[in-house]
Amino acid sequence: MKKRGLIELMPAIIFMAGAYILPMIFLALYTSSIGGKLSVFNTLNIHIFTFTFYQAMLSTVMAIAIGLPGAYLLGKTKFKFKGIFTALSTVPFVMPS
Repeated sequence: MKKRGLIELMPAIIFMAGAYILPMIFLALYTSSIGGKLSVFNTLNIHIFTFTFYQAMLSTVMAIAIGLPGAYLLGKTKFKFKGIFTALSTVPFVMPS
């Protein structure tokens, strides 16, 4: 990988470290349950992490499966209601949360 490509990836790497890796490290270091076992390896926590990972992967695959064909259709084709679909696809970005 070129040096420029690595520099461009740094914001994503920093975000991943700050949002995902560091909380897991702190959870592993500073929490323990009765008996001295780390609560990260508790059966319930493993189930929760597994379900969360599964849910995130499923959501990502579904978003890509719907979004890429939709983006291709909106970008490359001309059809009657293209303006309406474009407007509807921008609504989530302008709605307050």
